[in-house]
Amino acid sequence: MSLNSEQKQAVESMEKKILVIAGPGSGKTRVLAHRISHIISLGANPEKIIAMSFTNKAGKEIAERCIKVNKNSEKIFSGTFHSFGVHFLRKTLSQIDVKGIKSNFTILDSDDIENIGKRILASMNIQADIKVVRKFLNYVEKSKENLKFSGIEIEEFLNEKLKFADREEINAIYQFILEYQKKTWGANLLDFTDLVAIPTFILKKNLEIRENWQKKIDHLLVDEWQDTNILQYNFAKLLSEPNYFFAVGDPDQSIYSWRGADPENLFRLKQDFPNLITYKLNQNYRSTKNILKVANSVLKVGSFEDRELVCDNENGKDPKFLEFDSPEEQSKFIAQTIKYAIQNGELNGKKFSDFAVLYRTNAQSRSLEEGFLNSSVPYKVLKGTRFFDRREIKDLISYLKFFGNKLDNLSFERIVKAPTRGIGPKTLQEIAFAGDGVYSKGLEKFAKENEKIKKFKNELDKIESLISDLLLSEFIRELVKITGFEDYVEEISDGKLEFESRKENIEEFVKFAENFNEVSNSLQVFLEKISLLTTDDTDENDNNSVKLMSLHASKGLEFKYVFLVGVNEGILPHERSINEGNVDEERRLFFVGITRAKEELFITWVRRSSFSFLQPSRFLTEIGALENLSENILEETRGGYFDKFRGLKNSNSDQDRMSLIGENNEMKNSKNISFDKDFSINDWIEHPQFGKGQITDISGNKFAINFSGKIKILAKEFLKVKKI
Repeated sequence: MSLNSEQKQAVESMEKKILVIAGPGSGKTRVLAHRISHIISLGANPEKIIAMSFTNKAGKEIAERCIKVNKNSEKIFSGTFHSFGVHFLRKTLSQIDVKGIKSNFTILDSDDIENIGKRILASMNIQADIKVVRKFLNYVEKSKENLKFSGIEIEEFLNEKLKFADREEINAIYQFILEYQKKTWGANLLDFTDLVAIPTFILKKNLEIRENWQKKIDHLLVDEWQDTNILQYNFAKLLSEPNYFFAVGDPDQSIYSWRGADPENLFRLKQDFPNLITYKLNQNYRSTKNILKVANSVLKVGSFEDRELVCDNENGKDPKFLEFDSPEEQSKFIAQTIKYAIQNGELNGKKFSDFAVLYRTNAQSRSLEEGFLNSSVPYKVLKGTRFFDRREIKDLISYLKFFGNKLDNLSFERIVKAPTRGIGPKTLQEIAFAGDGVYSKGLEKFAKENEKIKKFKNELDKIESLISDLLLSEFIRELVKITGFEDYVEEISDGKLEFESRKENIEEFVKFAENFNEVSNSLQVFLEKISLLTTDDTDENDNNSVKLMSLHASKGLEFKYVFLVGVNEGILPHERSINEGNVDEERRLFFVGITRAKEELFITWVRRSSFSFLQPSRFLTEIGALENLSENILEETRGGYFDKFRGLKNSNSDQDRMSLIGENNEMKNSKNISFDKDFSINDWIEHPQFGKGQITDISGNKFAINFSGKIKILAKEFLKVKKI
């Protein structure tokens, strides 16, 4: 395929500073490869060409593409910012002394870093769970990103950063940073931040070295420029100031601000390089025209580039917008639709691997995995762990297994560390010995002699006593509360975002348990169901499995058929982003998801999750997806492939939404818990978990309650509220 006019202009321009705004599917890797080939054909020395990317995979792809276009390009450097930083430091540290670091330094991994942090805090007599360690390490990283290496610089940085902290805390962080430098640099150890921060520091402080490196690099090319942070920006800028600079990026696909990426770096270039020339690649080679219509409608809202994606592809099928009553119904439809299409030959020999299901949060994969397993459709979760294999979920399952079988030593060994209780391997051996090899039997004896074990046993006894009095989902909530499980989850999480994700997984697990509340022997049946779900005998071969992944993980990928699921307010955009005023990044995430599709696109949302009513996402309103939905409910019988499926009825009123559950699904409480509260419509109540709310409807033994705009359905029997 030859270059189009837009690509050709960018490739052949010999302006010193060039920014290419490359839309999805516009051939940016192709442009990079042809750019490198072109400048080599004009006489550029391949050994003075540097191509930087964010992943080793991307760097390898650029190098391979370059060699295909021009064999002489095999001598260029193509790799990540960090790999070039290592190259820079190996060469430079043999010539000068920087903080005592030698060129034969060792690179630390994350476990090494945390262990060093733990030891430092212990030496400072600071109680250090993993959350505290990571907090202190975060300040180490931030000081390096701001190139604050000396004691005075670090002190000034902390005084500015922690204006409202007390002096004792600031002093502790200051001492920690200095000690961390001593423990790492003093032992010739570098972390990942060092690999870019120290080269940037050297280039900024040493004019001679900066000029020498600038002479070694005639052309610097950077892929995915919108994903750079301020440190990477300065590193690239210092290396390329007098030379040729070629950056490719797309502000409309900037979705990584949570890990430091700054889309403003695209616009800083225009300030730092006044002669910067910008080219735009709007020709899309991936998607059909009808898919691009949806993508372009997203571009018209929010802080997007002023542009429109175009293509010469066929019109293709209209994207489908489908509403479902629940995540389970949504998952069942997707799995069976894919299975039908493959088995009935509707896709002319296409495979399961042609399909992808994209979601906003990892917790959403739970119902999807269940749907695929129940339908015997092979799937694989990409760049993520399957729901029931996630650490916090496996921990909760171990608690349930133990209470279901007190002889289960494996589960006991897991729960004693979730959270940790100060009971080590030696004590566990003694407990097992006292119980003739069974931990639960040995607890009784040791509880009389050891306070830690006594406390642990009392906790287990308290939890176990609730099994017969509570529905399964309520029992799990109490288990989480009594054990302090959320605090434990926060400790094992690497930052706020991971903690929030793990909490969402716990909530999804509880919601899944609600499906078993009315079943006899609910704990046993629940565990059996989970066992079947986690014993996955489907084919996970990459060549023939449906791919499940988060929207973040999907960036850079493409699939013939894409299901973008759970497009609900509070999910996409995520509630956290709404609260933080960061809806534009969520809208860009929506755009990224849409543009993964090559031939067909399904966008779905649900009416409710468990007993909470959900609204369709504002993004659906913005693109007009809710205006012309069919009044017909999706047919159960599959009379054909995708074109046979019609959108589901959309209802905006809480009354209509409540009626969807209907009398046939009315909760029947097998435990006959008494109820003596007298509530009426419009009464205001206060719930211990959801806060203040107003009763909007009462149907049978269920209440619809509006909590700050979110409607939740609560059964009378479990309406733990007070009237206000």
